Amino acid sequence: AAARSLPPAAPVLRYLASRHPDLTKPASLGSPLPLPPLAMVAALTFIKRCIAADRAAAGNTPASAAPDMYQLFLDHCLVKAAPAELTAAAATALLELAEAAPAALA
Repeated sequence: AAARSLPPAAPVLRYLASRHPDLTKPASLGSPLPLPPLAMVAALTFIKRCIAADRAAAGNTPASAAPDMYQLFLDHCLVKAAPAELTAAAATALLELAEAAPAALA
């Protein structure tokens, strides 16, 4: 098997939350972005790649699709202050999460 080149998503999300504590709290529609818009887009893109690697390594289990704090991170991407690119990417990620791990959104 090939060596894994991406870290697991959960530690990446924990690291982001340690640097930006607002990510540990629910976001309201009027919340500010915890990072600059381009940084949020880049973080979401990277986290989605980490989750894809997690799912491949775990055989696409629902738990591998829904690491701790992922839904909170997505909530922070779906605020009014978010640019369209971030909102679209987060909405797609939320739909993917609902498909892969419906219980995560219950």
